[in-house]
Amino acid sequence: MDKTRKVIIAREWLYFLGSICFSLIILPLLGSVIRYFLKGEVSFRAHFELYKIFMPALLGTEGTQDFLSAWLIFLMPYFIFQLIRSINWARKQIKQK
Repeated sequence: MDKTRKVIIAREWLYFLGSICFSLIILPLLGSVIRYFLKGEVSFRAHFELYKIFMPALLGTEGTQDFLSAWLIFLMPYFIFQLIRSINWARKQIKQK
């Protein structure tokens, strides 16, 4: 494999790992913010309760039935990021012609 391909693969892995970190840290926090606006509750305990719900569903433990939806939520930032990149690439290709 040449150096250019290695750089591209490394960049894509960094995008993927960044989106995973975003999913693990920001999404439950975003859930707490939404809960605040909907119910008026501010609680760090509620933030950690979202982890107690989300992580077993993500790992498929304790007989949770939300395994697929948890993984879709978990990977959604990466899918959205790739969709935006794809749209930008297509727009640039159209402008070049």
